[in-house]
Amino acid sequence: GNAAPLTLDITLDVEPTPVMRRHRDAVHFSDIRKDDFLEFEEIRIPSADDSGSAAVGWVIHSSYLGAIPKESGIRGIRAREGNIQIGDETVFDGLFPEERFNRWCIGEVHILDPRIVPNARWDYFEPGPHTRNLENRLAAALHGIPARCRKASSMRNGERKMLAAMQKIAETYELAASGYLAAPDAKAMIERAVSDVLSIRRDLSAAGKHTKSCIQTLQELETKLRDFRVKSGRPPFGSMSKQEVEIFRKVFCALTRAAKSPRVAKETIEAVLAHAQIMYDVD
Repeated sequence: GNAAPLTLDITLDVEPTPVMRRHRDAVHFSDIRKDDFLEFEEIRIPSADDSGSAAVGWVIHSSYLGAIPKESGIRGIRAREGNIQIGDETVFDGLFPEERFNRWCIGEVHILDPRIVPNARWDYFEPGPHTRNLENRLAAALHGIPARCRKASSMRNGERKMLAAMQKIAETYELAASGYLAAPDAKAMIERAVSDVLSIRRDLSAAGKHTKSCIQTLQELETKLRDFRVKSGRPPFGSMSKQEVEIFRKVFCALTRAAKSPRVAKETIEAVLAHAQIMYDVD
C-alpha cells in the first residue's frame, strides 16, 4: 500500500548501461571464492501508533562465510530515506549484539514514516519515539542474523577440524608405510588411526552430517588402513647394519611421538636419514 520510492536512471556518456547498485547474485570474497545468495527476507516495520508502515526493507541471506569485503560496497544493513542513503554501512551497528555481525549481512531499510527525520548530517535520525520504535522493531526483525552467523561459523570450524583429522590419518598411513619405524610401532599407529576413523564416523552420525563425499573418503581411509601390511626389508636405511637400523627406528619412534604431526615426523626422519647417508658415504 506504500508508494514506490523515487528512482532515477543514471547513465554516463561512456557507458551504454545505467549506473546501478553493486548487488549481484553472490558475494565475491576473491577471484575464486564466492558465497551465493540463498534466501530473500522481507522486512516490514509498523509505525509507533500502528497507523501504517514506519519502514519496509529486505535482507538477502547467504551461507554467511564471514565478513563481507568492504570494497564490495554492499555489506551491512543500510538505511534509505526517499531512496537516498542515510549514513553508511555502520548505521544500524547498534541493533546487533555484536557489531561485527552487521559486516556479514546485506540489506536495506527504506524509511516511510515522515516522523522519522534524518539529522542535519544525514548520518542517522533525530531522536524521538518514532525513531525508537524503528530501532526496537528492526532489532527484533534482525535478531536471527547473529544466530545464522554463529551456526555457519560453527559448522565451518567443525568441517575444518574433521578435514584436519582426516588429513592426519592419511599422513599416519604414509609414515607407517614408509619403513622408517619398527613393525610393532607401525602397526600400533595404524590401529590408532582406525580407531580415529571410527570415532569421526560416530561423531558425524550423532551430528546428522552425512555428506556423501565425506562418508566415502572415510570408508576409503578405513579400507586402506585395514589393508595395511608392514614392508619387509629395510630399503630406507641403505647399507646400515641391522643393529644400526634398530637404533634409528627407536629414535624415530620417539621422534614421531614428539612431532606436531605425522607429516612433520616423516619430513624430519627423512632429513636425519639423508644426513646419516652422507656420513656413511664419506666413511
